[in-house]
Amino acid sequence: MYRHLAFALLEVATASCADERTYSTAEVVDTFQQHGYTLVVRALPDGMNAAEGDLLTTRGGQPFIVVVASNAEADDAWPDYEAQQARDSFDARRANVIVIADDGLGVRQRTRVLAALSSLPNRGAAVRIAFDRRNPSISDSRRQ
Repeated sequence: MYRHLAFALLEVATASCADERTYSTAEVVDTFQQHGYTLVVRALPDGMNAAEGDLLTTRGGQPFIVVVASNAEADDAWPDYEAQQARDSFDARRANVIVIADDGLGVRQRTRVLAALSSLPNRGAAVRIAFDRRNPSISDSRRQ
């Protein structure tokens, strides 16, 4: 998880322009709660400024993080997440919400995460899943 966490912190911390967010942090927290995940906003390390983003982790210690950034930051970051896929990683996105897991996220958990993303209000953005191009059977690239 450290590889993606460091990248997520970098992306959130370097946000500099005021851009729209399709989904607010409160909407994301409420929606994930409905699917059994209690998300909490985490403070960024000293010296990092989250001008446009929030880093969320689960209270129960599930092996994933959620980044709620601006739409522009999510657009900029997503190709890097797609390029960094490994056998056990799982990254999914809906608009400005990116879920990142390096390993340890089982099929049932992935299904719940995708259900939570799909349950966010319909504002024209599909759920996208990054996949390991070397081993596409591990995850897939379908849009939901």
